[in-house]
Amino acid sequence: MLYTGWEEYDYSFIDQKTCKATQSFSELPLISNDKRHIISLYTNIYENTADLSLYRINKDKTITEKAYITFTQWMPAAGDEPCFWSKDGYFYTPVLRPDAYWNNGRGNKVTYQYVRIQAL
Repeated sequence: MLYTGWEEYDYSFIDQKTCKATQSFSELPLISNDKRHIISLYTNIYENTADLSLYRINKDKTITEKAYITFTQWMPAAGDEPCFWSKDGYFYTPVLRPDAYWNNGRGNKVTYQYVRIQAL
C-alpha cells in the first residue's frame, strides 16, 4: 500500500488476515529474485543523500532490518534508468553526484554511473 500525505509518503506491507501494516518503507521496496532480501533506496532531497535500508526476509516470513546506510557522495538517479535486482544476485542502481542530480532537469545530457550492492 502507498500512503501519501503533505510532503511525505511511505509504502507498507499489509497482512491479508488482520489488514494491519506489518512493515513500512521510505521508498518502494524491491524484493530480491531469491525472495530473501528487500532493498528500499530513498532519495533524500533535504540532505542530498541516498538512504538505503536492507531487510532480510526470514523463513517464518517476518522481515528484519539488517542495515541502514546513508551515502553522501551519490544520489539515486531519477529518470529512465530503473534500479533492479539482477540475475547475478546483486542490486544495481543508477546514480549521480548530488550536484549532477540537481542539474539533471536542465537539458543536460546525463551519464549515469551504477552502484552494485551485494546483500549477505
